[in-house]
Amino acid sequence: MAAMITAPLAPAPSHDVDPLDFNLADRLASRRVGQGRLLIGRAAPCRRPAEPNPPAASRPAGPAGLAPASVPPASPADAFASQSATGPGLLFVPGGYHGAWCYAHYLDYFARAGLPCAAVDVRGHGPLPQDADFIHAGVSDLAQDVVAALDALDGPTVIVGHSVGALPALLAATRRPVAGIILMAPSPPGNLPGALALPPVPQDVSRPPPAAAEVRARFLATSPDRDVSAVMRRLTPESPQVLNDRYLLRVPVDPAAISAPGLCLEAGLDSHDRHPPGQDRAIARLYGFDHAVLAGQPHCMMYGDHWQASAAAILNWHRRQFGQCLTRPPESTPTPPPRQ
Repeated sequence: MAAMITAPLAPAPSHDVDPLDFNLADRLASRRVGQGRLLIGRAAPCRRPAEPNPPAASRPAGPAGLAPASVPPASPADAFASQSATGPGLLFVPGGYHGAWCYAHYLDYFARAGLPCAAVDVRGHGPLPQDADFIHAGVSDLAQDVVAALDALDGPTVIVGHSVGALPALLAATRRPVAGIILMAPSPPGNLPGALALPPVPQDVSRPPPAAAEVRARFLATSPDRDVSAVMRRLTPESPQVLNDRYLLRVPVDPAAISAPGLCLEAGLDSHDRHPPGQDRAIARLYGFDHAVLAGQPHCMMYGDHWQASAAAILNWHRRQFGQCLTRPPESTPTPPPRQ
C-alpha cells in the first residue's frame, strides 16, 4: 500500500473555457456496456508523431473553439490501445445525479496529455432512461455497470470515482483487477470508523436533482447569482437506494480486498455537513492511499472554475506511479477572472 501524503494544492492556471460548457461530451464516441454507457475520450498516443489536424472547416470545434485532440476511436478498446506507451488508462465514474458529461473537460485534458480515458454513465444516468426498476438500483448495481466498463476497456485501468461514485468504484476494484484507484471528494464506505451517517430519503420514489441554489452552494461553492442552467439541464433524478446506501453507510469495502495504489483528493471548499474535517484523510488511511487537499476547490472539482487543479493532481500522481508520457502536458493560459 502507498504511504499517506497530505499536501495542500493551490489552483492551477486555467484555460479560458467556460467550466460549465459540457458540449464536448455530446461529440464524443459512446458505446453501451451492460446497463451503462461508455463515453470515450480521444486518446493521443505517446512516442508517436502527432497526427495532423484536418482543415478547420472539416473538424468540430472543442470547448471555446479548441480543436479536439484527435478523431474519436472506434471502440473502448481502441481508446486504450496506446496504454503500453502511456501507462494505464483512466475510467471516470460520476457521482449522484451526474452522468459522464460532467467529465467533459477531463476527457479533453487527459487526451491532450496522451492518456487514454473514458467516463461511464451508470444505469439511469446521463442520457440513459430510468425504468420502473431504477428506484431499486443500489450502489452494488452501479458497481456492475462499472465492472462492465472495465471489461470493455480490456486493459490496465485506473478507476476514478467522485462523491457517491467512489463507492461503486471501490466495489468494482474488488471485483476486477485495477492499476490504481483515485477518489475525489468521496462518500465514506460503511466500514470507515467514525463515518458520518445522514438522514435517509423516501425509498419509494426517485430523488429529484438538487435545486440551483444547492448546486451553487454545495457543488460549486460559487456566488448565489451564478448561472448554473447548463448543469441543471443535465442532472437527472437519483435512485433512493443509492442515496440511502451512502446516507445509512450500507456499503462497506474491505481494505484487504483493495491491493492497488490510490489517491484521495479532498475538496478544500467541501461542505462539512457531508464531508467533515478529517473524513477524506481517514478514507485514505483506511486503504493506504495518498491524500491531497486541493485548496480552493469545490465538491464538483471536475467542473469548478479552476478544474485544472484537480486534473493536474491526478496527472501528476499517474506520472509518479506509472512514468511520464513523452507528449507535452496540456497547454494552459493565464487564469481568467472567476465567473460570477
